Amino acid sequence: MMPSLAFAFAEGSASRALCVDCHGAKNLAAGSLPSTSTADTSTVTGPHMGYTSTSRKCQSCHQVHVATAAQLLPDATIVGTCNICHDGTGGNGVYGTVFARTSLQPAAAHRIGVTRSVPGGDPVGGGSIDMTFSAKPNYYLTCTDCHTPHGGNVVAAFTGDRARTASDISRPIASTRLLKKRPGGITYDVNQYGSNWCIACHKGRSSMSTPLVLNHPVATDTVATYNSLIRMASDAMGGSTETSSLGGSNRGYLMTAATVGALGAVSGGPICQQCHEDSRDVGLLRADSLQADPAAFTITALDGTAGTDNPRFQNFPHETQNRRFMVETDDNLCLNCHQPAGLP
Repeated sequence: MMPSLAFAFAEGSASRALCVDCHGAKNLAAGSLPSTSTADTSTVTGPHMGYTSTSRKCQSCHQVHVATAAQLLPDATIVGTCNICHDGTGGNGVYGTVFARTSLQPAAAHRIGVTRSVPGGDPVGGGSIDMTFSAKPNYYLTCTDCHTPHGGNVVAAFTGDRARTASDISRPIASTRLLKKRPGGITYDVNQYGSNWCIACHKGRSSMSTPLVLNHPVATDTVATYNSLIRMASDAMGGSTETSSLGGSNRGYLMTAATVGALGAVSGGPICQQCHEDSRDVGLLRADSLQADPAAFTITALDGTAGTDNPRFQNFPHETQNRRFMVETDDNLCLNCHQPAGLP
């Protein structure tokens, strides 16, 4: 693993953060973090949670005497501060990861620190609209509009595609990803990660709440969330389903006629993330739409370093290889749920 860029403290060794204060107590014999660790509890002594009177996490991000920005941050911007660790060079990289590991520019990326415009943010017409975010003086979108760096008021933990650590690359974990209950400064809580969380900013993408159906129907949190949706029960060709998380497999992106019918009966569709997630091969829906054959979920190395991994990268919704954050492209995406033989 390539180390992420780091900064040194100039206040003397007595107040300097140690490696373990950010990266956790690594079991050198086993070569991994403790098996009970998660990203969201004090069992991993990362900088974002688990503050105690004896910890030294605050100084991982805040410098008392040599700060360059408000909140005593080491960089002049929130984005710059976050990128001290999350700069794409290491296992925890988000922005810059695709280019760093493929020399290709990502086809889609949330524009951090450069715009207030939200595609699909207009709840009436479905077009783009400006929102007021956190990055002053222009109030552009920034990291802390979606994430809370101190771990307070976060959504319920959900199982994603992998543990984002250098020592454990393939084990999916339940984590909040430090996602706020109130992304984008909304005035109500979104307790679960799913369609409602995305719709907090992309309000015009909720076809259930607009006078006209402007977009593909989506499932609101009353129907399904990222951690609780109908997915295929195995990777083998078949029609059996289960209620489980979208993360940790490719089984949740294929929807048989039975799945589509079940959601239609409760005025729902797929959640946003079943169409918008990390680029991957999800498998095939049978021509009659009655059965599906999910592609194997394979992660063997850090983001992008193994071209055969499926998905190759795991850094949605920061950047992806496909435009508009589509899981697959063109008709290949539509045919995950709709086969020509079943179209009206």
